Amino acid sequence: MYTIENPALALGVLLFAGYVGGQLAKRIKIPAVAGYVLAGIILGPSILDTIPDSIHDSLQPVKDLGLGMVALLIGAELVWKKIRNLGKSIVVITLVQITTTFGLVYLAIVYILGQNFVVASLLASLATVTTPVATMAVIREYRAKGPFTSTLMGVIALDDVFCILAVGLSVGMILSLGVEANAIQFM
Repeated sequence: MYTIENPALALGVLLFAGYVGGQLAKRIKIPAVAGYVLAGIILGPSILDTIPDSIHDSLQPVKDLGLGMVALLIGAELVWKKIRNLGKSIVVITLVQITTTFGLVYLAIVYILGQNFVVASLLASLATVTTPVATMAVIREYRAKGPFTSTLMGVIALDDVFCILAVGLSVGMILSLGVEANAIQFM
């Protein structure tokens, strides 16, 4: 097996493999993003290890740029007139999703895994995030429009805001209790 150590070459190989994976996915009538993910899994450490973990760190600026672009696209998709009409349902859906996720993950970590509330609150806060990348890719690929898509985009945007707040509050609470980062131990 061949391992790529050059970040520029790795980026090129990933882009090419993603393109090929996306085209193959479209041919079998599934969203292209599934092909992108599958190409990443095949080239990554899980299967071929062509793109080693060391490359992932050097590609962090590219990943950050990609996530920033997705966030920008979400903001651009939100039309205030549509959101205002759907606002109540967006807030209700988001609050139910976040509180249910936080509660179930927190309880599972405390009662099933036997971890303390510090670990449970941090992981439960992180579990509330809904990554918009795949959702945005499918919406764009199929040119989806309508009230469901508008509601979904609003929920994704509001969910990200609440997740940032939840993680910030959890970290703030933990730090105010005097717990240091090196004192948090997992299993």
